Amino acid sequence: MDLNRNYGYAWGGPDASPNTSQENYRGPSAFSEPETQAVRDLVLADDFQLLMSYHSYGPQIYYPWGYTWEPCADYIPMSSMFLKMRNLIREKSGAIYTDWTAQNGYLIGGDTGDWSYGELGIYSFGIELSTQFIPAESRIITTCEENLPAALYLISLSAENGGIENLATGTTYSSIQFAINEASEGDEIVINPGLYQENILFKSKNLTLRSKDPNDPDIVGSTVIEGVPQHQSITMSSSRDSRDGVCVLDGLTVTGGEPGISCRDASPIIRNCFIANAIEFSEGYEPIIIDCTTLITGQVVPALVAYWSLDEAEGIVAHDSFFDNYAYIVGDPVWLPADGKVGGALQLDGIDDYLSAPFILNPANSDFSVFAWIKSGAAGQVILSQAGSANWLMANAIDGTMKTDLKEPATLGRTRTPPGPPLTSSTVVIDGDWHRVGFVRDGINRILYVDDIEVARDTTTNLEAADGGLYIGAGKDLDTGTFFSGLIDDVRIYTRALNAEEIGNLPSYPISFTADSGEIESPTTGRIKNLTAGKTYNNIRFAIADALQGDEIVVSEGVYEENVDFKGKNLIFRSEDPNDPSVVASTVIKGSEQGSVVTFSGGEHASCVLAGFTITGGNAENGGGIYCGNKSAPKITNCIITNNSATMGGGGIYIEGGSIGLVQLKPELTNCTIINNSAYVAGGGLYNQFSKTILTNCTFSGNSADSFGGGIYIGSGSPVLTNCILWSDMPDEMTIFSGTSVVTYSDVQGGWSGEGNIDADPLFADSDNSDYHLKSQAGRWNSNSRSWLIDDITSQCIDAGDPSSPVSDEPAPNGGRINMGAYGGTAEASKSP
Repeated sequence: MDLNRNYGYAWGGPDASPNTSQENYRGPSAFSEPETQAVRDLVLADDFQLLMSYHSYGPQIYYPWGYTWEPCADYIPMSSMFLKMRNLIREKSGAIYTDWTAQNGYLIGGDTGDWSYGELGIYSFGIELSTQFIPAESRIITTCEENLPAALYLISLSAENGGIENLATGTTYSSIQFAINEASEGDEIVINPGLYQENILFKSKNLTLRSKDPNDPDIVGSTVIEGVPQHQSITMSSSRDSRDGVCVLDGLTVTGGEPGISCRDASPIIRNCFIANAIEFSEGYEPIIIDCTTLITGQVVPALVAYWSLDEAEGIVAHDSFFDNYAYIVGDPVWLPADGKVGGALQLDGIDDYLSAPFILNPANSDFSVFAWIKSGAAGQVILSQAGSANWLMANAIDGTMKTDLKEPATLGRTRTPPGPPLTSSTVVIDGDWHRVGFVRDGINRILYVDDIEVARDTTTNLEAADGGLYIGAGKDLDTGTFFSGLIDDVRIYTRALNAEEIGNLPSYPISFTADSGEIESPTTGRIKNLTAGKTYNNIRFAIADALQGDEIVVSEGVYEENVDFKGKNLIFRSEDPNDPSVVASTVIKGSEQGSVVTFSGGEHASCVLAGFTITGGNAENGGGIYCGNKSAPKITNCIITNNSATMGGGGIYIEGGSIGLVQLKPELTNCTIINNSAYVAGGGLYNQFSKTILTNCTFSGNSADSFGGGIYIGSGSPVLTNCILWSDMPDEMTIFSGTSVVTYSDVQGGWSGEGNIDADPLFADSDNSDYHLKSQAGRWNSNSRSWLIDDITSQCIDAGDPSSPVSDEPAPNGGRINMGAYGGTAEASKSP
């Protein structure tokens, strides 16, 4: 009998066996067992706000739903609480508890949490303890101690007299969310000064949420709602709330979440607030903002699910300005950054040029709209299509008039019917002028638009289903004659039908989140300089958001507590002196332990350089320190990547490259120190997937993985290592699951085949204190004293690198041969005896 399948919500659902011989037997009926009856009766007898149950094994944390993949209505605040509990456990013991649903990949029915939340609305969690169904006796005290902080945290949220009061009822709380959950329309909730680490849902209620004195800047600054960056800090969204302006935020500092406030489908009053990140809103639901300071403001167009502005100046990626639906160039189209209808445009040759984008939507599922600007083209050519399915927007092969092949599907059975006809207009769109063309699915109507005017309409009961990706500038089967010859610009897809007024009001300018330069620029105190643009900033994210392709950004020494995403921009991003290890050590990008510290996922290539930083404090599923994916291949030089973790792979770095055509991508790491990172599964230092990563003069040490590849794990691909040191990583230095690796002139603990490789203690100066200089009887640089010291022993890694590698800046005497490790070829390379 599995008691966690015996509760009365979704009983008999997934993974709940009716077979009495199975370990997941659900029982003959819901609550058939005295144990589950006792829990039920206890919960029903009192007013629970939170419920925690403990199970084995994990280590994982569960929250609803268990029986379906759909997130529950309170997903955002409960996810925020999960992240807080996970971090508390990690701070206590170093153990990493992962998200149960994300890790397990299967559903369950009739569990404790689904019942207590589904039936009673109680925020419910379950912790899967240890790594065995029956933990060893020696683990009992340790397991209790590491879980105690999480339990105390949940208890603290449910305590009374916590500084939050509903003035209408006189009830006090320790959690803003619980105060909102129990509030009624029109209630006023007052928050005492303090730090409230929550992500909050207003739950369709018109409330006033304020500090004790919204007119006192000191009170405002000390009354802080800090959300986790995975979600917006405050969410107000419904079909009815706040349009009359009676929902109020007053006198609060809102930080941490991205965006800071989301008021899609809501128009609240936001007054006397400091908002560190964006205010997100929908057209027609603009918030009333009074006396607020915001670092970023932005607008979200209604139901916009994909938007390719096509304003790039170079590269192989067209970026989705709102989401992550990157489109990749095929062929050799030309970027025209100043010649589009809305900013730039992409010029296609009509032969083999097009863009390939991922799946966005199934036309059969619901209403949607799609629009694009075009210029030129020829009859029969396609503007937008879904691979293997239908041409969404095209020029009629007969006369170049606007047409769609999105049509009613065939029916089977006795009343079998063929597919419906295409919809064609009488408006020519290939006359050499700019035209905005569009298609709207509105209930049972198909509607074509040209220049925001309806040009054709008919009625269909459904559209053919499809699950393929999209082609921009080519037909569904990539047939000759369907490739577009002309300019395409500003492609937008919406997950609802836009009406005529909304279409007429579509912006004729690029849509994006924009930084308010008056708030973020500070010429006198800015620590971050865009040398190309001549601007200064105090925040790395703002500097990147404001940068153009090819800009050079220099960061002064200091600790920058933020997570950085290059957003597909090929930048030179460096510290003030990447060749000075003391500058590198004191120019720190420190993550929040919630996501990768640095992300490359927009197709950045070799002209994108990250140089001279210490990367630390990251925790992500893959790539705690640096995540490099989605066909990105930057150069990373002179960086220290330390004390990051991953719940799956790549505690220090996760690289998932791939290839463009027949060319395999080659991210490069040079003179980097990857130390003391950890991964729950594999690749404590580096996880390599589908990539020919080039590693030159890198040091891996002190990294760990629970399963494989403490230093490096090669899931696939063919990385190349030269002049590297891999030492004291656990459980091993390098594991190859699939693929190959060429390792030469490197020091690998335990040995590794390859020309010039050795297996010898590298004799680090002081690895316990992160000094990975090599000991030498001729002189070794000491970063603390800023002087050369003489050791009584010499590392075998000195003068052991590839003879063809340049010695570069190594001081004399250098033996005429480069050293192995991160300092090889630099001014701090240990001297040759």
